[in-house]
Amino acid sequence: MQARKIFKLLEAMSETDRDRFGLFLHSPLHNQSALVTALFTELRMDLPKPEAEIRSPQQVHAALPTDSRFSPNYFDKLCAMLVKLLHDFLAWQEFEREQSNTPALLMRAYHGLNLGEAIPGLYKALSMELDALGGSDEGVLEARYKLEREYGMFVLRQPRTPSGDQLACISQALQVSYIDRALEIGIGILNYNQVFKLQIPAPDLSWAVAEVNANPTAWPLLLRVKLLGFRILAHHDIAAFEQILEKLESHAPELDASFRREMYTVALNFCAFRINEGDHRMLKPAEILYMKLLEMGWLLRNGLLPSEQFKNIVSLRLRAGELAWTAQFIEAYGERLTNPHDGLALKYNRAVLKFFEGEYDTCIRMFDEVVRDVKSDMYYGTDARVFMLKALYDRNRPDDTYLIDSQWNAFRVYIIRNKRLGETDQKQYLSFAKLYRKLLTIRENAAQHDQLRKLSAALKGQPLSDRHWFESKIAIIKAQ
Repeated sequence: MQARKIFKLLEAMSETDRDRFGLFLHSPLHNQSALVTALFTELRMDLPKPEAEIRSPQQVHAALPTDSRFSPNYFDKLCAMLVKLLHDFLAWQEFEREQSNTPALLMRAYHGLNLGEAIPGLYKALSMELDALGGSDEGVLEARYKLEREYGMFVLRQPRTPSGDQLACISQALQVSYIDRALEIGIGILNYNQVFKLQIPAPDLSWAVAEVNANPTAWPLLLRVKLLGFRILAHHDIAAFEQILEKLESHAPELDASFRREMYTVALNFCAFRINEGDHRMLKPAEILYMKLLEMGWLLRNGLLPSEQFKNIVSLRLRAGELAWTAQFIEAYGERLTNPHDGLALKYNRAVLKFFEGEYDTCIRMFDEVVRDVKSDMYYGTDARVFMLKALYDRNRPDDTYLIDSQWNAFRVYIIRNKRLGETDQKQYLSFAKLYRKLLTIRENAAQHDQLRKLSAALKGQPLSDRHWFESKIAIIKAQ
C-alpha cells in the first residue's frame, strides 16, 4: 500500500494539511462520494505505522463501508479518485495563498455576468485596496498587473474612446510588471553565472535603469530595490551595493521577508565575487551579511544549513581571527547540514580550524583523512590538498622535505587529471603549485630580494586567502 501514489502524497503532507483535506472531502461542493472519504480516513490511520504493520489494499477495502467484493481495478479507481480530489485541494490551497489572483478574477466574473456597468466602480474599489497595501510586496505588484490587464481588456472592448488617464494607468502597470519580470530573470542568470563561473548572457536593461532613475519615486519600492540588485551583479556597482543594504534596513517593515533574504543573498554573492577578485575590503561586509542571515534563520533550509555556506562562514570567521566562535559554530552546525557528505564536511572544517590554531600535526593528519576519501574529490579534496601543503610549509621540519615533494607532485598531477575542475580553477591551482615551489626554493636558499620581488608581483591572480598566506611568508623571509 505504501508504494501507491496516494499513500506517498498523504505521507508528504503535514498533519495540519491532512486535517484541512479531511474538511475539503466532507464538503459536498467538492466531493459527493462517502466511500472516497472513508478511504482517506483508513489510509490516514496507517500513515504513522511501521512498514510491517501497514495494511494491504484488500485489508483497507474490507474496512470500507461497502458490501462489494474486493477488485484490484475498482480499488485502483477509488485511489485515483482520491488522488484527483487531493490535486484539487492542493491547487485550491495554493490559490488561497496567492491572493494576487483574486481582484482580476473577480472582475472577469463580473464581465462574464454581463455587469459591465459595475466594472468601473469595482475596478476603482479594488485599486484602492491595492494602493493601501503599497508597492513593496511581490504579490501586490502581481495583483496590480493582473487587475490592470483585465481592466484594460474591458476598456478597449467598449464602443466609446477610453480616457487618456485610464490608458496611462494601464500602460504604467504593465510596464512595471514587465520590468519586474525582466529584472527577476536577469538577477537569476547573473547569480547563476557568479556561482558556477559561467557567461550566460543576461538581458540588457540599461533602458529600465534610465527610466527608473529619471523619476525614482514614480516606481514601486520593490522594483527600485530589485534594480539595485541587478546593478550589483551586472556592473559590480559598489554604490548600488551600499544603497541596497541601506534600503533593506530602512524599509524592512515594508518589504517581504523572502524578498529581503533574496536581496541579501545577492549582496553576499557580490561580496564573494569581489573577495575572489582580491578586494580584501569586502571581507568584513561579507562576514556581517553571513551573521545577519544566520541570525535571522534565512540561511537554513528546513532547519539545516547548506554545506557550502557552512564552509564559507568558517573560512571568513577564521580569517577574522574568531577561533573560539568558529569552534563553537562548527560543533553546533557540523551535523545539521543539508549535505554532510558522510561526515566529510565536519572533518574538513575541523581540520581548517586546527590549521588556523597552528596545530599542524593534527590538521595534516585530518586533511590526509579527507583526501583519502574518494567522495571528497568534488567537494573538499582540492582545498584539503592546498591546506596540507600550507601546513607542511608552516610546520617547517627538516625531515619534511621528502613529504613536501611527494605531496606537491601528487597535488600537481591531481589538478592536471581532475576533469571536474573548470579551466579557470585548474589554472589557478597550478599557479598556486608553481608559486609554492618558488617560495620553498627562496626559503631554502635564504633571502633573495630579486626573487621575492618577482614572487610578490606574481601573486596578483591568486585568490585572496592564498595571496594573504604567501604575503605573510614573504614578510617573514624579508624580516630574517
